[in-house]
Amino acid sequence: AEEITKYNVADIDHQFKDKKAWEAHISFLKEKGYFSSESVNVNQKNGNTMDVEVYVRFQVIDGKGYIIAASRDISERKLAERILDYKNKFQAVIMGVATEFIDINPEELDALINSTLERLGTFMNVDRVYLFDYNYENQTTSNTHEWVAPGISPELENLQEIPFEHVPVWVETHAKGENIEVENTSKLPEGMFKELLVAQGIKSLIALPLMHEGISLGFVGLDSVNDYRKFYEDEKVLLVLLSRMLVNVKERIRNISAIQESNITIQQMNEELQHIVQAEKTINLLADSFLTGTDYEEICWDIVENIISQLDFEDCVIYKLEDKSLIQVSAMGNKTKRRRVLKETMKIPLGQGIVGTVAKTGKPLLIDDTTQDNRYIIDDEKRLSEVAVPIKLGRKIWGVIDSENERKGFLQTFICGY
Repeated sequence: AEEITKYNVADIDHQFKDKKAWEAHISFLKEKGYFSSESVNVNQKNGNTMDVEVYVRFQVIDGKGYIIAASRDISERKLAERILDYKNKFQAVIMGVATEFIDINPEELDALINSTLERLGTFMNVDRVYLFDYNYENQTTSNTHEWVAPGISPELENLQEIPFEHVPVWVETHAKGENIEVENTSKLPEGMFKELLVAQGIKSLIALPLMHEGISLGFVGLDSVNDYRKFYEDEKVLLVLLSRMLVNVKERIRNISAIQESNITIQQMNEELQHIVQAEKTINLLADSFLTGTDYEEICWDIVENIISQLDFEDCVIYKLEDKSLIQVSAMGNKTKRRRVLKETMKIPLGQGIVGTVAKTGKPLLIDDTTQDNRYIIDDEKRLSEVAVPIKLGRKIWGVIDSENERKGFLQTFICGY
């Protein structure tokens, strides 16, 4: 009791170091008579603080006013309240993330993961939050996403394609679906695991596996660099929930991407099928021309007209080989002055240009980029791709059918031999 009398109220409750606050407190007590409140008291021996509930009343005894106060320790209750409040706020963060993940587009996933790591790191007061993928085909692990607090060095670029043999503790532990938890890295046994953590300045960490159908796809980790930290059970439960959400959204995006790729493949197959059908239709029309025609020039005109109309080419020319020169017989495009009348007739020596080379070798040529082929000869205008195919009667070269297009590589899918 004698020891207590050495202290003033302001020593126990620091709010009353302000004289005006103390005078206001006395006035309130005299007016109301009593009150109760929660406050924080300071232990004068060790400086520790204590949450207390205080009951105070003003009492007049023998004409003299006294303040009578009683307090009780409510530290456990306040701690439970703070933990509950922290848990509720943590749940709110997780639920907010879950809501954003619901309708995420594939192209927005990386940005959302990065913002999620930032929110998680800021809320949990850690210094680094990150994601790693396990590549079982290459037997490596890589850091895919990372957030770091101000003043903390990023490690993402340094942690790419790390061989499994360098991090066996991580791979083996996560393969069993278990967390890696380290409260104090300085107490770890000497070895590669400790060296990896100490090199990054990590004091405490937790790394949870990203499990899908019994397989660890990677992990989400949290590092404390500035201070040692314990990760509590309630935190772990919510971190596990977050890890499952990350797995689910990444798998959903992967499935969406696979469906999109399948749709593209199906579309390409349909386009190719349309080309085949169109080509067959053209061949039937050309066959009809050969069977019913009697004049080779009329047959050639039928061929170029059908190729232009059926295959949607912008240019088609047939050359006939005469006396070691190739003479234009029919053409559709800018070469046509009026129906079945050539504007100008071009003559190409055998062996020269792309057409002349095809006539000499008897082998078709597909040129995806005419600017890279010095054999290209400009006819009516310069174009960027060309295909030329020999026309044979038995073993003899009769002529060449040729088509050009203004786009590079356009004729790649229309190679056809006659």
